Amino acid sequence: MKMKITKHHLESIREKLPHKYVGELTLRVNNKLKENNQAPISEALVQGVMNGNKNDYYDIITIAIKWAEEIEEKFNNMVKQTERISKSA
Repeated sequence: MKMKITKHHLESIREKLPHKYVGELTLRVNNKLKENNQAPISEALVQGVMNGNKNDYYDIITIAIKWAEEIEEKFNNMVKQTERISKSA
C-alpha cells in the first residue's frame, strides 16, 4: 500500500537535495528506466512530480529520497573525518 505524499513532504525532500536537482534526478530516473528497457522521461515531468502537480508512476520520489539519504550519509562521513582529524591534531 503506497502512502499518500503531500506537498509538504515533497518540500522537505526537495530541501535535502541540491538547489538545481531536476537535471540530476532526471538522469538518475532515466538510468533506472534504461535498466528496465523503458522510455526516458522529461525534466518537466520530474519537476511536476516533485512539486506535487503530477502523479508519480516512475518511482521519482523514491529515487529522490534515496539520493537525499546518499547526500546525508556523505555529509555525516565528512563530519566524522573532520572530527577524527581535529582529535588527532
